[in-house]
Amino acid sequence: MRLLNTSTLRLESFFDPYVPRYAILSHTWEDEEVLFEDIRDAREPLPVHKKGFTKVQGSCRQARQDGFGYIWIDSCCIDKSSSAELSEAINSMFQWYHKSRRRYAYLVDINAPAGERSVSFRQSRWFTRGWTLQELIAPRDVRFYDHNWSFLGIRQTSGDNPGTLEDMADEISNATTIPVNLLRWYRSSPWHSDSDSDDSAVLDASHPPAPPTEEEVTSQLTKALRVFSVAQKMSWAAKRRTTRLEDEAYCLLGLFDVNMPMLYGEGDRAFFRLQQEILKVSDDQSILAFDHRSGYGGRGFPEEGITLLADSPKYFVDSQFERPPLYPPSWPGEPSIETELLLSSRFLEIGLCLCPLMSDDGLDAEYLGILRCVYRDDFMSHPAIPLQAVDRNKMIFQRIRGRDLRKISPLDLDSQHEINGKPIR
Repeated sequence: MRLLNTSTLRLESFFDPYVPRYAILSHTWEDEEVLFEDIRDAREPLPVHKKGFTKVQGSCRQARQDGFGYIWIDSCCIDKSSSAELSEAINSMFQWYHKSRRRYAYLVDINAPAGERSVSFRQSRWFTRGWTLQELIAPRDVRFYDHNWSFLGIRQTSGDNPGTLEDMADEISNATTIPVNLLRWYRSSPWHSDSDSDDSAVLDASHPPAPPTEEEVTSQLTKALRVFSVAQKMSWAAKRRTTRLEDEAYCLLGLFDVNMPMLYGEGDRAFFRLQQEILKVSDDQSILAFDHRSGYGGRGFPEEGITLLADSPKYFVDSQFERPPLYPPSWPGEPSIETELLLSSRFLEIGLCLCPLMSDDGLDAEYLGILRCVYRDDFMSHPAIPLQAVDRNKMIFQRIRGRDLRKISPLDLDSQHEINGKPIR
């Protein structure tokens, strides 16, 4: 990877495992950003005439003050004219963010008088951009600065941070819907805990524990992300925007720990490919727990015209679906259902509990496929997707276009019940 020397403001290249400690700048792009071609040739003068140079200069100054000799900035550390390099960088970014020792979130549209927190902190457009989602979650240490590089606060306090730094996790959670326990994923030592218990009673203060290794830090983040369902992670990106449509998918690769080639120009098919990659490594059925918007269905498998998968993370806005319970939904007396998701070139094989809806002539006109995930405020209820049979003998169904999810709750099987005005058989 290329890093910017914070003293010379020149690029230097490094390869694992010889990458030095570095910080990262997180920002929203403005006019006249300093690009790779502006500083690639050390024989040429620095582009001090560009508006974006002040931001680069400020981030390097802050990094130097904090003891970092190098910083990574996306606008100038990637040669975007090389499609191969751009693809590699996008697939590696989450890990680059994660391995950084500190991330500076520069809120160019916030001005805090005398270095005090601006009341409009949550209104910064930094919180509305797609790429800043993983930039907020992946690093162990995220610090916020306003337009004048006045310090605003820190994502979370930990043993690595002085107690005087203001922990902003609760406010960030309110602004982004990302749960506080994920924002506080990093633990520098067993001394730091969110619980009210005093662990010091069982720890020897004269021999403090060693800081976590890089492997242990990665394990902390992996375990923290594993708690949340696919639908929940999608919901964090649902209200964020990207300049390029394809970046709606590309900016989420690290969050789901998947990789795929970059194909700018493919439009919303990028998000379809992202879901394909997720299905290869996950059996989380909440990936199907989205609502259609304005009667427009998901892309699904375009060769067959089948509506199945979503076109955008916007379909998961305000998702309320948690990780599945220990056992999948099933009818009393029926054998357990295998819930593994198997993706082929034309179909998605999935184990579902099917609830047939009876039509006026007594025939099964529609079905509800009950997903193995639960409502956040009601662990006994499951979302169900509306289906119609393509071939009932071969158990092939397709999602009904323009129909939203249905909530399935435990029923008294001795009484008659209806869903959407139709009796359950």
